[in-house]
Amino acid sequence: SAGSFTFTGVGLTAVTGRGTDATADITVLDGVAIAATVRSGGKNYVVGDVLKPLAIGTKEHKFLFFWDLNLRC
Repeated sequence: SAGSFTFTGVGLTAVTGRGTDATADITVLDGVAIAATVRSGGKNYVVGDVLKPLAIGTKEHKFLFFWDLNLRC
């Protein structure tokens, strides 16, 4: 769908690693995720963990994407 929308406080889950409780604000523009800002870093994540959102969008329009977590400790 056309336009821009930001999903706030989206829960993230670890694809790799054992981290939990992270959340992000995810911006979608014209159906493409263009930005993700970590709102809460959660706990037990380490550099190299891969995260994905639990779910965003509507039943008809779901988004799926992954990103590597690059943290400076």
